[in-house]
Amino acid sequence: RRLRREGVAEIATAREQQLCLLSEERGELAGHDVLGRCLVAPVPTGAVYLYFPRPGGLRIACIDVAGDGPALSSLRVTVGVLYNEMDRGADLTESLAGLRRSLRKVMPDPVAVMLLDVEAATGRVHMADHAWPTPVIWRQRTGDVATTATDLVLDEGDSLLICNHGVLQETDPGGSPFSSAVLEAFADGSRQGMKTEQLLRHLFGALFLFPGSGAQRADHLMVLVTRNPVASEPLVLQRTGGRPPP
Repeated sequence: RRLRREGVAEIATAREQQLCLLSEERGELAGHDVLGRCLVAPVPTGAVYLYFPRPGGLRIACIDVAGDGPALSSLRVTVGVLYNEMDRGADLTESLAGLRRSLRKVMPDPVAVMLLDVEAATGRVHMADHAWPTPVIWRQRTGDVATTATDLVLDEGDSLLICNHGVLQETDPGGSPFSSAVLEAFADGSRQGMKTEQLLRHLFGALFLFPGSGAQRADHLMVLVTRNPVASEPLVLQRTGGRPPP
């Protein structure tokens, strides 16, 4: 019984410390809404998102540590190596390569990584990943959702959704994955004009209601990036004659 209590306490501590590693939910990027959320599993599996401000943009890093049981030690190592790599200021591809080289020297667990650079002025998104699920984009102009594995430009009203394996690999009793359901929920909420906060709640709600997802087996991580419509200038009426206004 004492060992069981100690095991429960260890897991609770791991959950608390993992939550401390996460960035704040909202990332700062002019002209965009950036919002992340991670629902940590009862036995944490080691998923976090982190924001790194850059000149003219924002770098988003998502990490998912594979392994059995609490993965806090592996996650700490990964986050430490990531911060060191970000301090070098390298471009996206070089940062990912350097991160993987460093991790191979210090830890055996496989790590899935997604790095994104989002430019504030243009909405251009550069991506580099290792073993990370393909992101999903909502195009406001066409009203469609699609997976995308290449660099892209977010137009006004477009949204990009990044999910970890823990989200997409949830299955119903028949073995059907949540991946198709998340596309449907993402499209449904976007068509309804949901704001970023509401849309993220809608997606987690769809996951919660998905058959068979009651016993959460892995951390559920989602990050949503939306390019906001540019506010139009107020219309100023010009007088064409008559007395000047008082």
